[in-house]
Amino acid sequence: MLKTIFRPRRPHLKLLLSSSGCTVAVQRTPTPREGRRLTYATNALAFAPPPPLAHSPPPSLPQPESLPLQFPPSALRHLEYLLKSFRETGQKSHALRAYEASDNLAPLLSDTDYSHSATEQILSSDNPQIAVDHLRLSYELGVPLKFPTFDCVCQKFASIGRWDLVLATVQEATDQDIPMNKFMLNWIARAYLETRDYAQLQAILQEFSDHGVQPNQWTFHLMLSGAIRNRDLVRAQQVIQEMERHGIPIDAKTHARIAQAYKNIGVDDIVEERAVAALPELSPSLQVHVLNCLMRGHMDNNHIDRAVRLLSLFEPKSVEIIIEVMFGAGGLHRTAETTTEPYPQPLPTPPLPNASTFAIFMHHCSHQRNLSRALQLLQCMISQGVAPTDHIVKTLVQTCFSCGRPSLAVQLVAGTCNSDEVKPRHFSRIHPGRWPREEFQVHVPGMSPSILVFNALLQGTLQRLGVDGAMHVIKLMRMNGIKPNERTLDLILCHLHFVDRANPRTLFRQLYTLTGPDLQPTEKHLRIIIRSIQRQEEYLLHRRGWDSLRYFVANRKVPERRKSGSPGPFNRLAGLTLPMFRDYQRLAEPFLQHLESRDIKPEPETIAVRIRHEAVIKMDVEAAAEIFQVMLARGITPNAYHYAALMEGYALRGDTNGAEKVFQTAISERIVPNVALYTILITAHCRHGQPYKALQVFRKMVGQGIQPDVPSIDAVASAFYAVGDNAMAKKVLISLWPYVQPFPSRLRSLPVLKLACHFRSQHHRPRNTAVRISLEERYKLHMKLARLMKEWRRQAARTSKSVRWSEVREELANDYTS
Repeated sequence: MLKTIFRPRRPHLKLLLSSSGCTVAVQRTPTPREGRRLTYATNALAFAPPPPLAHSPPPSLPQPESLPLQFPPSALRHLEYLLKSFRETGQKSHALRAYEASDNLAPLLSDTDYSHSATEQILSSDNPQIAVDHLRLSYELGVPLKFPTFDCVCQKFASIGRWDLVLATVQEATDQDIPMNKFMLNWIARAYLETRDYAQLQAILQEFSDHGVQPNQWTFHLMLSGAIRNRDLVRAQQVIQEMERHGIPIDAKTHARIAQAYKNIGVDDIVEERAVAALPELSPSLQVHVLNCLMRGHMDNNHIDRAVRLLSLFEPKSVEIIIEVMFGAGGLHRTAETTTEPYPQPLPTPPLPNASTFAIFMHHCSHQRNLSRALQLLQCMISQGVAPTDHIVKTLVQTCFSCGRPSLAVQLVAGTCNSDEVKPRHFSRIHPGRWPREEFQVHVPGMSPSILVFNALLQGTLQRLGVDGAMHVIKLMRMNGIKPNERTLDLILCHLHFVDRANPRTLFRQLYTLTGPDLQPTEKHLRIIIRSIQRQEEYLLHRRGWDSLRYFVANRKVPERRKSGSPGPFNRLAGLTLPMFRDYQRLAEPFLQHLESRDIKPEPETIAVRIRHEAVIKMDVEAAAEIFQVMLARGITPNAYHYAALMEGYALRGDTNGAEKVFQTAISERIVPNVALYTILITAHCRHGQPYKALQVFRKMVGQGIQPDVPSIDAVASAFYAVGDNAMAKKVLISLWPYVQPFPSRLRSLPVLKLACHFRSQHHRPRNTAVRISLEERYKLHMKLARLMKEWRRQAARTSKSVRWSEVREELANDYTS
């Protein structure tokens, strides 16, 4: 399949290498005698017009008397050494003597243009963060730099996502008494938005007032985006009112900004309608961005027909190939027949799709485990001259892992690395086999390794090799100068919880150890730990396995210290509270205070955890329904997780009518049924003692074209075991086993319970297993995590000392003895 998408080398390739083009290549692994690899590539910009030729200015035009001095790159290393020394000691005398003694550095003491050129060189180096030290040292030496240099530094830090350095740069400008203008204050607002410090973002207008600067439309758009991202529609309405009071109209850009941020709340028809109506007044790039955000929301909810309808707003010829790849010839017309909603009116000048547009549908191919379609979309994108981005490479890596092609995924990541420093042998721990003779790479001139690509590699490696593989990925990140981010920690905590079944204290230990000044804890990190605690509490209450169905006890006695406390304020982690057991409450308190100080409202996923807590842990479906209504009142669109939490509460009580009613309500709200929702329905009939109705639900699910998984088949077989029909349970299990994999005949003679244990082990996230793991397994996991944390600390060098787990334990012990 790979060979079908490649083209021979086109002429004039050298003229295009400096552009932002891309190539896709199949190349042969060289023999030891070959000095370089042979690459057969097609440049994506071969279809673009050639760049204009440079012309010399006419002789009659006046020439500048002299050009400003440019800082020589050869002196950069010496300057970096001096700046690092200045950061550590705070002494400027050593730097002053070195400046005076060097011909390349001496102009820094008198020429601000030369100093600005040095700043640009620093920002292009491997250590751009020392640009802040250069700004400070120049001021200390009596050569303060001006606003354009500070703005240039902020732009660079924003482009690499270092919003903490953006704030540090603005603070340095304030310390140097540089007058604040709307540009610098908007950098502050943007940094608050990207770091999710919504409390400071709400107060940004006061900073404008203190400096006597009038906010502009961009200021209010940042505030509006922050309010919607924070799921605070009341605050969003207040921002709109503030805009009107300042005489700033609500225009097409405002509706575009709302549509872009609304994906954090859910799909809203009114928001989409207004955004589409505003598209003709937007620039082509903003049109594409808005449409991409709307389509991504529909694809996340599996509303493919609505996404395709929005796709029709693009230039028809540029997207018809996407529709043909995704849905076959005539796919757009067949999709139109499945919906009664009208198609949007075409735009006067339809825009062309960009790389993010293709990434949306390639991501869908990843979920469908269809590598062939993803590669066809890649070919379509390149044939239209669209250069791949790191989002495209990330999606390709995820698709290769989901389709069972890990070697291809590793080669994609290796292709983005610096071949001079990172060799193929460095990937041997996560790719132990030989490199195949055919290599697949996406070549983009100037593309460097990114955290997006490495997080995709980490996700796939965790599934294959566990924590050991993750340690080697972190090492590769360090070699490429990539720092872990919040998503990196998300992936590790999720793996520890779902796969390694780590206890909550182990997860807390990772959170305390791996977070610090440059990696802040998030609500998702805490949510993973809360789900781990809920798993323990649920096991104590309801047990697990088939015997818990046959001998169900509704109200088991659980020690009070093991129970979660009374609900707290809803804005504080959706009112979830942790048990006193093993100091869970006190361990979580610093992180909860961190979220509260930033005024972070609960995410929809956290609200789903609260609904499940009421419905399953407390067995109070009425209270769960009240939380559901609170969520709706906040304007948050429920998804499948919220309905599944309610259904699970009814299923636990054996209330099949209640579970079925919630299921039908979800369908009426355009929730696409999945295997998890059907499994909960099957479990409801199982607890109600209706095995044949459970089997009917399973058949209905298969008839809908939904692929059964291990939990759904296990639920059907357990329904017969729950009523004492062991023979039928075994027969059902053996007959449905081929949906997952061929049935191993050597297991046919096993008793039904042992057979069920073997079957559950095929699931990638086993749930019906004991919560406790053996001491040997816990010791092995502890040692793996110790090695991982050591490698993490080497990579994520802290600007200040992070909290040590041993210090936390000592503090807790001292509190008990005092």
